[in-house]
Amino acid sequence: MLTEYTTPGESIEIRDDQTIYSLLTDRLARTGADTVIAAKKIGPGRWQNVTTGEFHERVVSAAKGLIALGITKGDRSLSSPPPALNGASSTSRWLQWAR
Repeated sequence: MLTEYTTPGESIEIRDDQTIYSLLTDRLARTGADTVIAAKKIGPGRWQNVTTGEFHERVVSAAKGLIALGITKGDRSLSSPPPALNGASSTSRWLQWAR
């Protein structure tokens, strides 16, 4: 599971009609799947590079999971658990709370 990311500081202009997903797919088209887009924390002081292609795969996987749970366009969801639920024993407990 990806819990913490860092990314190089690249400044881009974001139009009103763009979504987070469209920004990712634009970047994928512009730089290719093998370009490092971020790094994930894998331990204390240890980071592993994540490519644009890997990140895209994880975003699509997360989206499919939300769809399988019945979340549809216009529904509200949380992108991370509130502080009181940090360290919750399972994602399903958090998703139950978020519904």
